[in-house]
Amino acid sequence: MAAKLKIKNIIWFIAISLMAGCATSTGNTKSSSLKEDTAKKLTEEQLKLKNDAFCACLAKTSPEMEEAFTKDGSAAGYLETSSYSIDAFTTVFEAAGHWAAKDYPSKNSKTLGAMKCLDFYNSQELEELINSLDNELIE
Repeated sequence: MAAKLKIKNIIWFIAISLMAGCATSTGNTKSSSLKEDTAKKLTEEQLKLKNDAFCACLAKTSPEMEEAFTKDGSAAGYLETSSYSIDAFTTVFEAAGHWAAKDYPSKNSKTLGAMKCLDFYNSQELEELINSLDNELIE
């Protein structure tokens, strides 16, 4: 019971931390406003895919985390509300699995799952992958 509560607290902490980092901007003219609206929409869609990648990575770090994320449904929520295709999500899910399988040495023999996934979330590799999937956007 304590382990489930601990996992739930970790998930909430990570989710709140990620949401705190989001920012938006507005434009002055119609032309620049339209461009900014398009850029804002793209950024929002990319963030959904990036957040899903983080959830997928955490879910792949242990059977307990996979169960927690399955019950929680956040990863599915990003898919349901995104304009990216299922193929884009599949690609990111596979990359998350590869990253979660990386060996991160720990002095105390800990799995360091959250650390791996935060490194993945902030990686240039994930950013480039998501940018390469923009052609998977469905309008």
